[in-house]
Amino acid sequence: FNRMLAHYYARQHEQALADADHLLNNKLLQGEQLAHAHFMRGEILWWLKRHDESEAAHATAIRLSPKFAERTRAANTREGRFSE
Repeated sequence: FNRMLAHYYARQHEQALADADHLLNNKLLQGEQLAHAHFMRGEILWWLKRHDESEAAHATAIRLSPKFAERTRAANTREGRFSE
């Protein structure tokens, strides 16, 4: 999980996506961390301009933990995603 975050914050989005997919595909996370990984996967996909997949990942995060609805809304506002 921390490696995924490190790659994300270093703007190494392809590596971060590979890390996220590894965590999710191998069912290595539970609870809030699982929701957070889906949220971060959504953020990574957005930076990679894979917007439909990003939206689906964010929806999964929100379904797992409704608090991610506010984080998604904040990210959308911060990044100007609705102005495209």
